[in-house]
Amino acid sequence: YLPEPIAHEQQNWFAIYPIARAPEFAISQPATANFGNAIVLNGYDVATGVSGGTLPVTLYWRVLAQPAADFKPFVHLEDQWGGRWGGAAPFALPSAQWQRGDVIVQRVDVPVRDGTPPGQYRLRVGLFNEATGERLPKLDENGRFAGSSHLIEDAPIAPATAPATEAITPA
Repeated sequence: YLPEPIAHEQQNWFAIYPIARAPEFAISQPATANFGNAIVLNGYDVATGVSGGTLPVTLYWRVLAQPAADFKPFVHLEDQWGGRWGGAAPFALPSAQWQRGDVIVQRVDVPVRDGTPPGQYRLRVGLFNEATGERLPKLDENGRFAGSSHLIEDAPIAPATAPATEAITPA
């Protein structure tokens, strides 16, 4: 049971619920991707996407500290050569409102470009400053720079389904 949200975005993009302690999540793919000692990607769930449709992804974040600038997440759908077939920079809780210990569960429906061939893709996940393009650095277990994004492998894309056709009878 969750109480009524204390803040709610007008178009139902997010809701904030006060709870005594973080619930346990059944995360299918645990991760520990630290971004700038500000936020950690604790894991993710990836469903099957559809060419010309979307790829449903759920990201599980834990806030470590408030970053100095405003950052928002991005998710890019890429093939094995790094070609981009879709992506999203979804609206999220502004990082100025993050508080240490916050748990953010974010559902992202990544748009998949029409004509994307079926197969296995990967997702590039990170955080960026919309005003400057700066990305929060990904840090390794020793706090050293390890890139500007986290790769999620095995993001399946299925072929688009053909629209139903009706038999045409001559008049």
